[in-house]
Amino acid sequence: MESATNRVRVLCVDDHPTIRTGVAALLARDPSLELVGEAAGVEQAVQQLEQLRPDVVLTDMRLPDGTALDVIAAARGLHEATQIVVLTESSGDVGARRALAAGAKGYILKSRPGSDIVAAIRGVKAGHRVIDSDVSRRMAAHAHERDLSEREIQVLRLVSQGLANKEIGKQLLLSEGTVKNYLAQILSKLGAADRTNAVVLALSRGILGLP
Repeated sequence: MESATNRVRVLCVDDHPTIRTGVAALLARDPSLELVGEAAGVEQAVQQLEQLRPDVVLTDMRLPDGTALDVIAAARGLHEATQIVVLTESSGDVGARRALAAGAKGYILKSRPGSDIVAAIRGVKAGHRVIDSDVSRRMAAHAHERDLSEREIQVLRLVSQGLANKEIGKQLLLSEGTVKNYLAQILSKLGAADRTNAVVLALSRGILGLP
C-alpha cells in the first residue's frame, strides 16, 4: 500500500458527471493514485488548483466556461510543478498541438482503456510527454503543412455558421473579394475541395474547436 505522501494527487476537470465518476472509480482501484478534487469548469478548476496544488490535472479540452488552454495557463501561474493531461474526445492534430505548446504534458483520447489513462498520469508525473498514438500519427501527417492564420480561422468559423461571403465581409469589415481570397488560401492549406469540405476538415482537426 502506497503511503499518502507518495501517491500521485490528481484533479479531474470535466463538465460531464459520468466522466468524473468514471475517473474516480478508475483511480480508486490504484493505491498509487489519489483523486483529490473535481471541477466542472475552468473557474472551479482554478479554485481547486489554488487550494489543492495537485500533482496532475486531468482535464477535458472543451469546458463550459473555457478550454483546457485556460486550465493550463492557470496551472502554470499557480503551481508550475503541476502537470496537465488533456483527456478528450477530439483526435484533431491542431487542438493537440495547441495544448502541448501551451504546456500540457499529456494528450489522451477518452476512448482509450483506463490503463492508458493511468499510464499517462504516471508518465507525466515522471516528467515524460505522453501523446495518444492516433493523435501522434495525425500530428506527424500534418507536421509540414501551413497553419491557418487567425484571420483565416475567423473567416472559416463564419463559413461554418452558414454565412455567405458578403455577410462574412460585413462582419469582418472586409470586401467580398478579400473574403474570396481568404477562402482560396483556406482551401489550399487544408487541401479541401470546397468550403463545406473545408469546414469538415477543420472540425476534424480541431481548428474550429477552440477560440
